[in-house]
Amino acid sequence: SSQVVLCFFCCRIIEYEKNAPASAGIFGKVNIEFWDVSGDWRYEKCWGPIQKGAHGIIFVLDPASPHGEDQLVQFQRTFQQATGLSTQQLFLYAIITNKAA
Repeated sequence: SSQVVLCFFCCRIIEYEKNAPASAGIFGKVNIEFWDVSGDWRYEKCWGPIQKGAHGIIFVLDPASPHGEDQLVQFQRTFQQATGLSTQQLFLYAIITNKAA
């Protein structure tokens, strides 16, 4: 039996297209899509279509989040297992702000 998962949530998608630099050894356009899926576990069943065909993942972490590091490790394991990406294809970006200002 098959299962249908309906996912209705807001996510932000940024698309970027640029000619590859000659030094890259590839020719033509490079297409990049950034999907902001909030990292909320409520949407875990919706991640499959987003993970399909991914060539890399950028994790954004707020170091002020009380459980941010633990969640990051869990996200890395989950997405890496689902996509088969190597550790070199994962990137961490930490947001550091001065919240006192």
